[in-house]
Amino acid sequence: MKQSNSERRTHAKDTSQPVGEALPVRLKPVFGIEPGKWLTVMLTAGIAVVLFVLLLLPGIIDRHVVYDIESTPPSATVHLNGQRIGSTPLRYAVPAGSHTLTVARPYFSPESREIEAGGRVVGSLFASERQVLNITLRPDSSDADPASRLMEDAALDFSRWAALGAERADRPVPAILVPAVRDLQAMDVPNAAIQEFLLARIKDVTFEPVLNDLMRALALTRGATEPPRTFETEEIVSFFEQFEVVSQTWLQWLVRILPSSETETIRDSREYQMELEAGRNLEHGYSEAVVDTGREAGATPLRRLGGKDFRSVPSGKLLQGFGEALGVDDRTPTRRRIDVAPFLIATAPVSVSEFRTFVEAHPQWAPEARDDLVSAGLADTVYLADFDTQPGTAPVTGVSWHAARAYAAWFNETHGEAITSLGFNFEARLPGENEWAWAAILDRHAYDVASGAFSRSSGPATLDGARTGRLGLEDMLGNVWEWMDDPWYRASSTLRIEGSRADAGLGPSFPRVVRGGSWANPRAAVGTESRGGQEAHWATPFLGFRLVIGVQN
Repeated sequence: MKQSNSERRTHAKDTSQPVGEALPVRLKPVFGIEPGKWLTVMLTAGIAVVLFVLLLLPGIIDRHVVYDIESTPPSATVHLNGQRIGSTPLRYAVPAGSHTLTVARPYFSPESREIEAGGRVVGSLFASERQVLNITLRPDSSDADPASRLMEDAALDFSRWAALGAERADRPVPAILVPAVRDLQAMDVPNAAIQEFLLARIKDVTFEPVLNDLMRALALTRGATEPPRTFETEEIVSFFEQFEVVSQTWLQWLVRILPSSETETIRDSREYQMELEAGRNLEHGYSEAVVDTGREAGATPLRRLGGKDFRSVPSGKLLQGFGEALGVDDRTPTRRRIDVAPFLIATAPVSVSEFRTFVEAHPQWAPEARDDLVSAGLADTVYLADFDTQPGTAPVTGVSWHAARAYAAWFNETHGEAITSLGFNFEARLPGENEWAWAAILDRHAYDVASGAFSRSSGPATLDGARTGRLGLEDMLGNVWEWMDDPWYRASSTLRIEGSRADAGLGPSFPRVVRGGSWANPRAAVGTESRGGQEAHWATPFLGFRLVIGVQN
């Protein structure tokens, strides 16, 4: 059968171009270059660009060496060409070139290194050139005793944070003693000496974060590389007993410094109740005994020395924590009996006229020398601010602890022969806190205080002999707070540590005890056990002092 012309055309079309079959693509030459060649060139160039970007460009744009910088002691600041870049241990990319790298830490001499950072060009994106730099700092060569200064500053910082207490610490408490220990160890200070310094801090512990700092620091002296962050309650007493710290009031102390949620078991324990009962037992018959002793002492004649009257105070047993209208529970000071040696105490605080005689002999302590005293850390900017406007019979105020000590030394030098005749190794000085408390209890306990010494609005009352107790001592409570010779530890009225320890942390500004209240306080707020602390360079219109004559400290 013959095909029609249309059938023949369709058949021919289907035979030459089947439906669904791809047509071949043919690239044209570029600038006369055959496609096979220029495609290969482009692919090769693309690979080269990628390799350049990944392997070479980072090294060209940012050629550097990564330094791992470590120091002994750690936490030293690192400066590169004078710019701070961090603290050790530190990893830092140092740009290629010549640089000065300085590592510094307080109490140590800074250490500088000239470094030449090369840095690899190839592959720096994946593996930078690395260098390790270990730097050992040496104690500050310009300081005669950097270790002592470090301990003094650390003790003062620790004391200031402890003064806040948990209720006022509105931000995290920094570690103070742990870095101090690392620094002291880097100075090759023996661990035994560091432990003595730390153990003196225990009486400043008032809440949990500062307790943890102290315990972690002590753990470092026993070889711990990374002491625990916290300690279980039952571990605390046994931990300190490892260091031969002995106290009969551990549990009362823990109840005050730890959160109440952690002390319920302690409060319910038999041991805690026994501690409280021991304090109650110490009070039996004590009030009657001090009244009798005070009356007997008050009947003895006064001693006149350097134009000042002094009262002889007999030896006795001071019951620490015993005061007016104070019961015995977990909020009041803990009780302990302390032997007090006999001494003499001035019947009145030092007056303005008496202090004026001193500054005339030693003008370096006059108000005009205030700027020099401030620069030396011996006073603050309100030192003797009201000196020229106060009447001569008023108690001198605005005196720092250092100024009060200088007055005592001058009095001692001026009347040394008469003082030594009163007793072997006697001297004029500021009262020890136990001496002042013993005299205050003998003089004042169970007596009301004249209202003129409290709640005043215009400064202290003049010294007129109207406000005295059984010993004839004027204003042992009220009118002006009085400097004591003792350092002030915030927890010492709660944690009664047996024995005594030298404290290497007592720097020129460390707080000192003040006792007795002032003219600005309400009567109900002040008792014979009232105490506080002021940094030794502070001078306030509420604070004065009186002298005692007793065995040299």
